[in-house]
Amino acid sequence: MYLAGTNTRRVKRALFGLFKGAVSKDVVSRAWRKVEIDWDAWCARDLARKDIVRLILDGTVIKTRLDRNATNISVLAAIGVRRDGQKVLLSIKNMGGESTAAWSQFLTDLDARGLRRPEFAIVEGAPGLEAALISLWGDALPIQRCTVHKHRNLLAHAPIDDPVWVPTVFSKNRDRLLTTDMSRKVMATILAHREVAPLLLDEHFSVDGTLVRAWASMKVRPAQGGRQATGER
Repeated sequence: MYLAGTNTRRVKRALFGLFKGAVSKDVVSRAWRKVEIDWDAWCARDLARKDIVRLILDGTVIKTRLDRNATNISVLAAIGVRRDGQKVLLSIKNMGGESTAAWSQFLTDLDARGLRRPEFAIVEGAPGLEAALISLWGDALPIQRCTVHKHRNLLAHAPIDDPVWVPTVFSKNRDRLLTTDMSRKVMATILAHREVAPLLLDEHFSVDGTLVRAWASMKVRPAQGGRQATGER
């Protein structure tokens, strides 16, 4: 309601149904002060006990009304992923933009509240954000580009009617990639990754590793009925 540019009169209307009757300005003021106190406490809460292993960082623009004027607010947000997979909203603040300085101040606040260095960070691709991350936790921190932002940028700059999606062009580019050493190097790196390697067994294929290894090796393997089948279709 606050971001929508609410005022006391609108809050009174919203609370009318909640309290099943009219409320006074004093009640509205007390309710707002309680919300403000709770919000400040949430923004300053300790994060040291949060077992955060992945950190998702993003910025967005929210349209709102301030002093009866329409305006845009740049909001930065941090979502942590715990070791058990549960997502936790860690912080959301209006920092006035997405510059390196804004992100640095935002991340410094998280660090001061006890957030430990995550195993890796997922970002939207803004250069200011990556620079702030490196400044705080060093360039050894793995940083991954958000695939959702990648897809949006791809569709924005290469719409569905773009020549790159023409079947013949797509097939040629795919074949060019698969027949070069680059694809083998990429797959070798994937197979050697610490999280992928345990999925690949010499005796048999695990469920998760079957397609990865079959495509990577491209070896001839026996098929049912005595015929030979390859990894290619």
